Amino acid sequence: MKKVIIILCCLFSGINLYSQEMDTTSQEGFSFPLGCKVTIKLVPIDSVNFHYSVLKFEEFNEIIDTYNNDSLLSKNVEENIIEFIFCIGTHGDTEEEKEKHYKTLLLLKSGAKIHLDYEADALFYQQEEYQSTSVVTLWSQAKIVEMWKDAIEFIAIYNFHKKETN
Repeated sequence: MKKVIIILCCLFSGINLYSQEMDTTSQEGFSFPLGCKVTIKLVPIDSVNFHYSVLKFEEFNEIIDTYNNDSLLSKNVEENIIEFIFCIGTHGDTEEEKEKHYKTLLLLKSGAKIHLDYEADALFYQQEEYQSTSVVTLWSQAKIVEMWKDAIEFIAIYNFHKKETN
């Protein structure tokens, strides 16, 4: 696992993102590479479902603390905006402990006034096809952390919709 993380870090630290005019057309979903910080805007398509447009996309190659990362996303996210970071995290007091606890993380924070469900598919390291992965509800202004023990190269996020209430 350590080799996989090192290879991914080297790969992404060697990639240069060139500034281009961003396509802000709303879509049902997009796929994002490991090592990015993204801001999206929800675009309602009816009273329940949303597409979104990407407002900001930045490279993010830090290996973060899995549990101490509150300062990485905005304290208050604007209405109908979602911020997220797709990165590597670890925890532990020593380097040896940290090497044992590498995880792929997706940190999200929603400014929507409603609670949202969504879907995600992951492209795991050395796989050719995306696989559906479970995710939790996005609660308004709450930081959500999705965590996988396996290395993920890309994540597709789509099908945002109002959480059904029982």
